[in-house]
Amino acid sequence: MLLLTGCGSTVDGADAAVDDRPRRGGTAWMETAQEPPVLNWYLGSGGMSITDVLTTPLKSTWVVLDDRGAWKPLLATTVPTLANGGVRELPDGGMDISFAIDERATWSDGVAITCADLQFTWKTVMDPRWKIGSRIGWQLVEQVECATPHAVRIVLREHHAPYLVNLLNTAPLPKHALAKADFNTVWNNRITVSSGPFIFAGWERGDRITLERNPRWWRAGPEGKPYIDRLVTRFAPDASTMKLDLRMEDADMIGLSPDTNLPAELDAIPTASFDVRPGAGWENLTFNTGRFPFNDVRVRRAAAYAIDRDALVDVVLRGQVPRLDSTLLPYQVPYYHPTFTSYRRDITQVDRRMAEAGWTRDAQSRWRFGDGRLAKVLLTTTTGNPLRLKTVQLIAAQLTEAGFVTEILMVKPEVFFGAVVSRGEFDLALYAFTQGVDPSQAKLFSCSEIARAPDWTGKNNFKYCRRDVDRMLAAADRELDVERRATLTRDLAEVLATDMPALPLYQQPDTLAWNHRLRGVKPNAMGRHYWNIDEWWLAE
Repeated sequence: MLLLTGCGSTVDGADAAVDDRPRRGGTAWMETAQEPPVLNWYLGSGGMSITDVLTTPLKSTWVVLDDRGAWKPLLATTVPTLANGGVRELPDGGMDISFAIDERATWSDGVAITCADLQFTWKTVMDPRWKIGSRIGWQLVEQVECATPHAVRIVLREHHAPYLVNLLNTAPLPKHALAKADFNTVWNNRITVSSGPFIFAGWERGDRITLERNPRWWRAGPEGKPYIDRLVTRFAPDASTMKLDLRMEDADMIGLSPDTNLPAELDAIPTASFDVRPGAGWENLTFNTGRFPFNDVRVRRAAAYAIDRDALVDVVLRGQVPRLDSTLLPYQVPYYHPTFTSYRRDITQVDRRMAEAGWTRDAQSRWRFGDGRLAKVLLTTTTGNPLRLKTVQLIAAQLTEAGFVTEILMVKPEVFFGAVVSRGEFDLALYAFTQGVDPSQAKLFSCSEIARAPDWTGKNNFKYCRRDVDRMLAAADRELDVERRATLTRDLAEVLATDMPALPLYQQPDTLAWNHRLRGVKPNAMGRHYWNIDEWWLAE
């Protein structure tokens, strides 16, 4: 989710706006409650949402999602599909993807973006020396063929339905700039070459990141886009600071984490516009299936029955969004299947599941295992998020009432995502995953995606591993027919609801607010609010 706001807006020396048409110049000030550990979005340590948000203006992808959630070409001249012949099923069970690269496309240093860069990206991602966050999709590529510098053919050894998300909605790496570099470190603190409308200017850790307009941007057009000269993102201590900045007209944009009274607070600011919609993130409780007591599926189910998810959305969110009953989101038609509907607070079910697992209540009504151990639960989430604090407090009270001994631990986001969940230093964790338009969940639930030493990369923080589930995930990702893939996804959803590696809570409200001086903003259905940043401009 976008977590942005600002500390003022300067338009000194900017061209005058005529008839409310875009004007050139100025600095847009942003703020975020999170600071990424590194800027390299391909590395495991750069896999946080905030890293993607802050680097979006620096990169162009082959295809991109627009504000309606539809795929559009960007570096590619078309979106390759089965229907238009850009994707072909091969006789040996593989597939190929062909498209042309826009011949105008260049890096910020003037070098052309070519098929060689895509070839280099594939080889970099698959290089075992580099601590890549995920290789899903790329590991199926057998060859990237370059008939000409701008003609691409990607050959895969098997069908891969989420090719748009995993392969083409990625930003290429500049071969000429990175071919001899240590990819584990070269882009950690600065991005040396950009393919987007802005270039990297500086990072003062703990304070701000500054981006400047790319004077060689290949999509500048006759308007000379982007219109804004400079983007400065400052790191704020909390949400209250951000909301105050917007109210005092020192903020150009804020995209806050959801909170109980947030829509009402924003509505009371006369100089700002805001947009609230169900977002692309789903808040969930992640069970550590590799750690006692949640290494027993019966205990996980018992905990799920102890939690009143309706109370969470009614009390904490005041009905901004409904309860979520799937690890996919309702807009992911026809793949969405609400298989978690039976999990409502039911103490009878708690008692039944715990008893089946060999637990009994002691004199204080706490659950004890046969060897005398208590059902202790370390409930962990991130600091700086008022909604999560309220949520874990309510969940902890419900678990305690159901007989679990619960402790809350709040951790800074960079530590939480960089060390705690990846290394399994929790029993139950509250945070969000982001969904796109494709239903692939291999990155979350595949055995190969469990984070392991020494790199601790991978998104399967549940430590959940079933080889038959791996086969189901692979089958769904190979199926190019939508209806057959929907059936496979439905079967997988039933297994996940039974095994309970995660309990979905709600689809996160995506709230974006901006000062009236900032024009051209188009909230994106997938939470990608920077998707058209080249069209933003600052009025007088």
